[in-house]
Amino acid sequence: MSIEQNKAIYMQFLDILNTGETDRLATIADAENFREMVVGVTPDWQTLPVAIEALAKDRQAIPDLTLQPDDLWFDGEWVIARCHAEGTNTGNFYGAPPSGNRVSFQAIDIVRIVNGKIVERSLMPDATTMLRQMSLTPGERNT
Repeated sequence: MSIEQNKAIYMQFLDILNTGETDRLATIADAENFREMVVGVTPDWQTLPVAIEALAKDRQAIPDLTLQPDDLWFDGEWVIARCHAEGTNTGNFYGAPPSGNRVSFQAIDIVRIVNGKIVERSLMPDATTMLRQMSLTPGERNT
């Protein structure tokens, strides 16, 4: 795949994340081989169905959550993005009550695309900043 094709797939992925339209993931993710890890949040690699459930939980807690790339790098089948995320915590977040606070934090997103499908994603959010902005400390979050 070309850099432009991988960029288009990654931008579709962000659009799906930002709109919460997870039914569209099947068009760009390899359902058989997909795996995802959110560093500091998930204990291990997740399958596509588990990742979709986690996204739904996140969107219940922060319904207007968006992830936008500030910088993008491409190396073969890899897309690496330095992103910023924003949203308002209006729902329970992994057992913590809503704060009503606006959150804004940085994240590194690493995605592997093989044959036009996303097969792997590692997201490294600045969870400490996000939790502090929701008036929590990392130890207060109930997973």
